Amino acid sequence: MMRLKRVKTTRLQLERGEWEGVDVVCTRNKRDTMTYLIRMLEKFQRNFDPRRPPTKTMREVKSHIDGRMKMPTFQEYLRQRRKSGIGVVKAMKVIMDPKLNWD
Repeated sequence: MMRLKRVKTTRLQLERGEWEGVDVVCTRNKRDTMTYLIRMLEKFQRNFDPRRPPTKTMREVKSHIDGRMKMPTFQEYLRQRRKSGIGVVKAMKVIMDPKLNWD
């Protein structure tokens, strides 16, 4: 039951546009969903150019991730998670609070 509640909450957050840069396409039909995903894959394959390598090397990607993990927002999240009685939801509420100015 708890998992279903989390899935529903996440879906509702996506539909309300709470996650910037994430688009949601809702289909009620399994066949429509499969058709949509196949079309998206075909579009990706048409637009993919193997002659253009990725813009970052693996070392640059790891460096970027390490830098983000050292930023104040993530450090505050980790600090909140270390407290007893504070789970992911409460820690994220603190981080997502618009009154607080994070990076």
